[in-house]
Amino acid sequence: MAIGTAATSNNLGESSIDKCVPEAKVISDTAGLEESKDNVGSSTSSPAIDPECLKAAISGDATSMHDMASQDPNVLLGTTAAGNTCLHISCTQGHEEFCKTVVVLKPSLLAAVNAHNETPLITAAKHGSRASLSLASLLLKFCQCHQLSEAITQKDKKGCNALHHAIRSGDSKLALELIKAEPALSRVPNNDQESPMFIAAVRNLTDVVGRLLEISDAAHGGSGKQNALHAAVRNGNPDIAKRIMEVHPWMAREEIGDDKPAATPMWRAVNDGKIDVVTVLLKYDPSLGYLMNREGSSLLCTAGRNGHVAVARELLKHCPDTPYCSETGWTCLHAAAYTDRIEFVRFVLGSEQLRHLVNIQDKYGRTALHLAAEKLNSRIISALLLHQGIDVTLISNNGQTATSVLTAALASRKDKDKDKDDDINAFWIPDSKATADSPGMDRGLLEAATSGKKPALHDPGLLLGRTVQGNTCLHIALVHGHEEFCKDILKLDPSLLCTVNAEGETPLLAAIESDNVYLASFLLSHCCRRHDDLDMREAMVRQDKQGCNALHHAIRRGHRKLALELIEKEPALTKAVNKHDESRTSGDPLLCTAAYRGHVGVATELLKHCPDAPFLDEKDGTTCLHTAVEQGHIKFVEFVLQSKELRKLINMRDSDGETALHYAIRKCHPKIVSLLLQCKAQLDLTMLDSNGNPPIWVPDDATDHAKTLNWGEVSMRMLKADPQDKGEIYNLIKTIKDQVTEKARKDIRTLTQTYTSNTSLVAILLATITFAAAFTLPGGYSNDAGSEGLPIMGRKLAFQAFLISDTLAMCTSLTVAFVCIIARWEDLEFLLYYRSFTKKLMWFAYFATTTSFATGLYTVLAPHLPWLAIAICVVSVLVPILTKLIGEWPVLKLRIRLLGSFESDLIDMV
Repeated sequence: MAIGTAATSNNLGESSIDKCVPEAKVISDTAGLEESKDNVGSSTSSPAIDPECLKAAISGDATSMHDMASQDPNVLLGTTAAGNTCLHISCTQGHEEFCKTVVVLKPSLLAAVNAHNETPLITAAKHGSRASLSLASLLLKFCQCHQLSEAITQKDKKGCNALHHAIRSGDSKLALELIKAEPALSRVPNNDQESPMFIAAVRNLTDVVGRLLEISDAAHGGSGKQNALHAAVRNGNPDIAKRIMEVHPWMAREEIGDDKPAATPMWRAVNDGKIDVVTVLLKYDPSLGYLMNREGSSLLCTAGRNGHVAVARELLKHCPDTPYCSETGWTCLHAAAYTDRIEFVRFVLGSEQLRHLVNIQDKYGRTALHLAAEKLNSRIISALLLHQGIDVTLISNNGQTATSVLTAALASRKDKDKDKDDDINAFWIPDSKATADSPGMDRGLLEAATSGKKPALHDPGLLLGRTVQGNTCLHIALVHGHEEFCKDILKLDPSLLCTVNAEGETPLLAAIESDNVYLASFLLSHCCRRHDDLDMREAMVRQDKQGCNALHHAIRRGHRKLALELIEKEPALTKAVNKHDESRTSGDPLLCTAAYRGHVGVATELLKHCPDAPFLDEKDGTTCLHTAVEQGHIKFVEFVLQSKELRKLINMRDSDGETALHYAIRKCHPKIVSLLLQCKAQLDLTMLDSNGNPPIWVPDDATDHAKTLNWGEVSMRMLKADPQDKGEIYNLIKTIKDQVTEKARKDIRTLTQTYTSNTSLVAILLATITFAAAFTLPGGYSNDAGSEGLPIMGRKLAFQAFLISDTLAMCTSLTVAFVCIIARWEDLEFLLYYRSFTKKLMWFAYFATTTSFATGLYTVLAPHLPWLAIAICVVSVLVPILTKLIGEWPVLKLRIRLLGSFESDLIDMV
C-alpha cells in the first residue's frame, strides 16, 4: 500500500512533519477526523487492543506496527482497559518515530481520550521526560495541521489541560508553543483552581508568565485561593512580581479566601521577609505599605513578629508614617518583644520614627516591657531598660507593673519545686471574681488543675474559666491524671462534662487521648447516671474536629475493655464515621494494594500485562506512590520512579493536594526524599497542597522530628534541591528551635540532674583510677641507702610523662566532679555553658588517663619488650580518637553523604 510505504520511510520528511500528512492520506481518514472532533472528551466503546500492537507500542517498533496496519487498518483503534490507544502508550514511552507512523496512518487518534480524559498530547506533556515533551511539541503541530483545536484544549479528570502539564514539567518552550497555538488554554484553571499563570509563577518561568500577562483575560488564580503574585512572593522572584505589577497591580491587594487569615501578596512578602519583592511592590504602589489585614494587624507588626529588620526599613523608606500599631494597640515592638526578636527590638529603639513605641500600651495596658518580663527574656528586658525614655512605672489593666509581672513569672518557675507536702500549698485563693466578660481561667485554678492540689473555692463561677485553647480545669486535670481533683470538681459543677475545647474535645475525649483509662471510665459512668440530660448524651457521642468520637480513640489507642464499655453504654458510637471515612469498606486498585505491601514483583507483572493498570484510589486521590511512601517501601518507590508508565505519579496530588514528596517529608524518610529529588526532570518542588503549603511545611510533629538526624538530612536535601526556599526552611527551623528550647526550659531540672549525675560518675571514676595509680608507681620504690622511698624509674623520661599525665587527669576529673556539685538547677544558659565546659575537660582527662596508662607500661616494658611497649602506646593514644570517631560517626557519615550541602545549623537544636 502506498500509505504504508510513505509512512515508514527512513525519514518521514517534510511531507509528514512540516506539511503534516499528504492530502490523499488525510482524505482516507476524513470521517474519523470529523467523528473525533464531535466526540472529544466522550468515552466510546472500542475494541480491545491487540497484544502484538500493545507490545509494539511499548517497544517502539514502528515497522511491526506498519505491517499490522497494512493488513488491518482498524488494529490502531484498539484500546486497553483504561482506554489508552497505542498512541497513548507510545507517548508514555517517548517513541517519536512510532508516534509519527501512527499519526500518519490514523490521524483521528490525536483526538482520542482515555479513561482519565487524556489525549495523547496531554499524556506526553504530563509524562514530563525530555523525550515525551519533545513528542508533545510534535503532536501539537499535528493537531494544528488537522485543525483539532478541541484536542489541544481538552482537559483531563483533574481539570488540567496540556498547558498546565507543560508548565508543571518546566518546559517553557512547549508552554509558549501551546499559548501561541491556543490562547484559550490560559483562561482555564484546573480542579485545584490553579491557573497556568499561577503554576508558571510557582515554577519561576518568567518568560511564560510574561507571555500569559499579554492575554488580557488569562486566569491568574491558584490553590488556596491565591493568585500568581502570591506564588511570585513565595519564591522571592522580583522579576515576576515586577511584570505582574506592571499589568495587574491590584493583585497585590487580593486576599486569600475567607476560610484563612487574610494574606495579601504584600502581607506574605513582609511575613516571609522577601525584601526584594517588598521593594518591587512598594515601588509600583507605595500605598501598599499602609495595608491592614482583616485581623487588624499592620505590616510593621508582621515584620516585628518575624524579626525582619530589613523589611521594616524598606517600609519606612517608602512610607514614613506606615501604621505601627494593630487595632488592639499591639505595636511592632510588642510583637518583637513577645516573639523574642532582639534585633528588631534594637532596631525600633534606635529608630527616630519608632522609638516612642517603648511606652505605648496595648488594650490590656501592657507595654513591651511587660511582655518581655512575662517571657523572662533578659536580653530584651536589658535593651528596653537601657532606653532613655522607658517608663517602668506604667501599670497594666490588671494593676501590674513590669516589675510585678517579672516577679510573678519568676515565682511561677520556682513554684514547681516547692515542697508538695507543705499544707499551705495544698490550697489556693482566687485572685479575681469570675464574670461573664472575663472567660479566661484564673491563674490559681490553672496551677491547681495542673498540680492536682485541692481547690478552696470562694467563687464556683471560676470553674467555667478557660485557657486560650478552650480547655477547662477538668480538661487539664484529666490530661495530668489527677483523679481526686476531677471528682471534687464534678461534684461542684457536673456541666463541665459537656464543655468542648478548641479541638472539639470533651473531657471524655481528652481522658482517652491521654490514656487515662480509669478516669475515662469514671466520666463515662458519670454521664450514664445523667443519661436523661440531652447535653450529657451529646457529650458521650461528641466527635472532635477530626470526626473521631470516644470509640474511635479507644480502639485506635488499644483500650479494648474501655471500647467494649463504650459500645455497651452508648451503641450509637458504632455508627459514626470520621472525616477519613474510617469504619467503612472500600476497594483499592491492585497497584495500591501491591504498594501497601511493597510487592514490586507483583506490580511489575501487573504492568507487563496491563501497562495502564489503575493506580489511583478514587476515595482520597492517593496513588500507589503515595501508598508506598506512606508505608516506607523504598524498593517500590524506586520501581515507580524507574517505570515509564508510573513515573508521572511523582507530581500527582491526593484530595488534600499533597504529593508523594509531602508524604515523604511528613514521614521524615530521607532515603525516599532523596529518591524523589533525584528525579529533577519530572519532580515539581513548588507544588502546594490545598492549604497553599509547600512540602517542607508538612510535618505536624516537627518538634520531635527536629532532634533527629533524619529530619536534618531531609531539610538539607530540600535546601539543596530548592535554594529559594532557604528563608522558609530557616524560619521553620527557627520556630522549631524555639519550641525545643522552651521545652528544655520546662524540663531544665531533670536535664541538669541527668547530665550532672552521669558526668560526675565518670569524673569520680577517672579521679579514683588516677589517684590510685599515683601510689602504685611503675617499677616500685627504691630500698637502697640514701634513696629510700624514691621511685626506681624516676630518672626516665617516660616515667616523668606518666606522672604529669596522671596528675593532669586527676585534677581535671576532680574539677568536673566538683563543678557538678555547684551546678545551678534551673538555668538553661548555665547548663549549656556547663555542658560545653565539662565536655572539654572530660575529653582532656580521658586523653591524659590513656596517656598515663601507656607511659606507665612503657616505662616497665621498654627495656625488655620494646615492640610491645610501642604497640600499647599506639593503641592507648588511638582510643580517644576512635571514641570520638565512633560517637560522631552518624553525623560524619551524613556530612560525607551530603558534602557541600551539609548545614550544621539544621542539626543543632539546643
